Amino acid sequence: MYPILIVDDDESIRNFLLALFEAESYTVFTAINGEQAWKLFTENTPMIVILDQRLPDIKGIDLLKRMKEYDPDANIIIITGYGEIKDAVRAMEFGAVNYLLKPLDAQELRIIVKQIQQNLSIKKERDLYWDKLQVLCRGKLTPLVYKSKKMEEILNQVKEVAKTNSTVLLEGESGTGKGLFALYIHQISNRSGGPFIDIDCTTIPENLLESELFGYEPGAFTDAKKRKEGLIELAHKGTLFLDEISSMPMLLQGKLLKVIENRAFRKLGGKKEIVVDVRIMVATNTNLEEMVNNGTFRKDLFFRINTFPIKLPPLRERKEDITPLAEHFLKEIVKEYHKEIEGITPEAFEILKDYDWPGNVRELRNTIEKAIIVARGKFIKPEDINLRMGEPIKMEEKLSLNFKEAMENLEMDLVKRALAQTQGNQTQAAEILGVSRNFLIRLMKKHKINPFEFKV
Repeated sequence: MYPILIVDDDESIRNFLLALFEAESYTVFTAINGEQAWKLFTENTPMIVILDQRLPDIKGIDLLKRMKEYDPDANIIIITGYGEIKDAVRAMEFGAVNYLLKPLDAQELRIIVKQIQQNLSIKKERDLYWDKLQVLCRGKLTPLVYKSKKMEEILNQVKEVAKTNSTVLLEGESGTGKGLFALYIHQISNRSGGPFIDIDCTTIPENLLESELFGYEPGAFTDAKKRKEGLIELAHKGTLFLDEISSMPMLLQGKLLKVIENRAFRKLGGKKEIVVDVRIMVATNTNLEEMVNNGTFRKDLFFRINTFPIKLPPLRERKEDITPLAEHFLKEIVKEYHKEIEGITPEAFEILKDYDWPGNVRELRNTIEKAIIVARGKFIKPEDINLRMGEPIKMEEKLSLNFKEAMENLEMDLVKRALAQTQGNQTQAAEILGVSRNFLIRLMKKHKINPFEFKV
C-alpha cells in the first residue's frame, strides 16, 4: 500500500491518525510543522498527505501548493478546525482531493484514503500497461508472415496508407489478422510513439460502450462518482482501433462520425468539447454496404470510414502462406513451451494444405499449438494434427413432453447453433435468429452460454 504523511501540530490528532492507519498496515510518517513535512515529503514521496490547514510555520494551503508543484500526482487531504467555505474552495482549486473538518470522522477518512489507494493502484496498472505497450509499439515490429502475391499487394497498400492519417477500414473473415494489421500500420506510422488502443465492440454491452469510448464527468449517471477518461481521449496522439464496428449501436455511430469529422467530442455529462489528435482504424467481418442498405449502419459513417478499405483474404484463398505461417507458429510456440520439436513432416504439411481453414490464421495457430502439446517425437506427424470440426449441436432425439421445458431446450439449442455458425459473433448470430443483439445477450445470460466458447 502507498505510504501516508500526516501533518498536524496537534499531538492527539497525529497519534489518533497514526494508530488508525497503522492498524490497517499502512506505512505512516508524521510531522508537526511545514519544515518537517517538506523534508519527509521530498525524501519519501508519499502519495497521500493528510495536511492541517493551520501549522506553526506555514499555512496548509501554501504547503499544499508547494507539494503539488513538486509532485502533481500527490493526493492531499486538507483538515482544519477553522472551517470556512472559502478555504475549502481554495484548497480544491489548488489540487486538494478532499477537505474535512475537525473533529474528524474516522470512518469517513478511512473510506476516502481507501478510495485514493484504489485509484492509485488502477493508475499504476494502467501505467504498466502503457509501458508494456510502448515497448511493443517502439520495439520489434509485429511479424507479418506471408509468401503469396495477394498478401504482398496488401502489404504494399498498408505501407502507403501508414504514411497518412487516413481512416482505414480492414475487412475480412474472423481470424484473418485484422487486429494484427491495424497494429502494424500503427507501428510503421508517424504515430508509433503514441498509444495504440484497441476495443472489440462485440465484447462490451451497448449501455457501457458509450462511457468506455467517451468517458464521463461526475454525476453523468447514478454510479458516476468521479471523472473517467474514455478510450478516445486515451488514444490522443496515437491510434484508436475499433474491431467489429458493425456491432456499434446507431446512436454511437453518429457520435463517432462527429469525432472523425471534427476531432473533438464531449464526455457523458460534460459541456466542454475535448479536442483530440487521434487516428481511427476500424475492422469488420460483416458486409457494411449490406447493413447500410438494410438501415442498420449509417451511410454517412460508412463513407467516412471507407476512405481506404483493405480486404484481407481468407487463408483458403492463399494456401501458399500456410507453410511459412505454420513454421513461424511452430518456432514461436516451441520456444514458449520449451519443447524440442524441430519441424513438421511433409505428410503433416499436406494435411494442413488440404484443409479449408474456416477459422483462418487463428485456427491454424491453434492447430499448431495443439499439435506441439501432443507431439512425442522431434517432428509433428499427421496423427498429431486434429482438424475435426466441432461436432454439430444435435437436437435431443426425444424432446421432453413438458411444453415449457421443451421450449427452453429448443431456445438454448437455437442460440448455440447461431453462435457456432458465426464463430461467436453476437451481431451476426442475432441477425440469423431474427432478434436484436440485446435480446440475444439476455438469452445467453438466461441459459449461461458463453459466446467466447464458439470462437475458433
